[in-house]
Amino acid sequence: MSAIRQVVLATDLGPAAAALAHRLGSMAGRCVPQGVQLVHVLDSRALRTAVDWGLGEPTALRARIEDEASAGLDRLRAKLRLPAGVAFQSAVLEGSPGARIVEYCRKPGIDLLIAGSGNRLWRQALIGSTARRLVREIDCALWLAREHEDAAQQIDRAVLAVDFGDSGGRALEMARRCWPDVALEAVHVIDQNLLSSAASLTQVEETAAADAAREVASERLSDWLRKQGSDGIEARILIGHPVRSLLEEVAAGGAQALVLGRGDRADGAAHLGGTAEALTLQAECDLLIAGRR
Repeated sequence: MSAIRQVVLATDLGPAAAALAHRLGSMAGRCVPQGVQLVHVLDSRALRTAVDWGLGEPTALRARIEDEASAGLDRLRAKLRLPAGVAFQSAVLEGSPGARIVEYCRKPGIDLLIAGSGNRLWRQALIGSTARRLVREIDCALWLAREHEDAAQQIDRAVLAVDFGDSGGRALEMARRCWPDVALEAVHVIDQNLLSSAASLTQVEETAAADAAREVASERLSDWLRKQGSDGIEARILIGHPVRSLLEEVAAGGAQALVLGRGDRADGAAHLGGTAEALTLQAECDLLIAGRR
């Protein structure tokens, strides 16, 4: 299994920055990356608005804000306590935050982006802009870290959503690379609505259809895990609404993270329009979303 090369931590230097630093620090304690990059984006629209409202002369205002951002990144670096030998760099960018982060993470060697996603109300406002753009367009893996009262909360258990495709394999691999000692539970959810439609179409009693579907899915999940070299992982088949079932499983098992795959860019719109995008909005736990590469 290949090591994590470069990890990018994108931060707005707000109250959640310390929590992000703890997340990255906890990962480095388990699987040391080759390099860490801290990135902050100055929102060009906000900067133009400040100038328009007479809050400062453009050149001086930009220089002051950049200096403050650089100082904030230095303070954040001090919280990381990176192991010796980990290469470090920081960057203050300017532009649209989502677009600039996506562009930055297309640099060669970047395996993982860590970004904060705040509380639910904040996510409902943001899902149409920065967060949604990251989920839809970024090619590397994405770790969306939620705010918690305990900023130093460790991830020791995670639920892996399995769809039997290549994206699920990439999700499993990334979880192993980021958290090699975390207990994983593999879960496949049979969509209750689709099952009901299939039972009606074939005139099979719904209970019998559910039993048959569960048996087939269980065999497929066991076979899939065996091919991934992970047949010792705890596995469950659920029947219900995919998003709700996964979130209930996370809560019931005390997991701190949900790991899922992501389709290729060609089918990304349809895929993210359903389960993955809904989880991005609704999940209270951390999300680790596999990359496309």
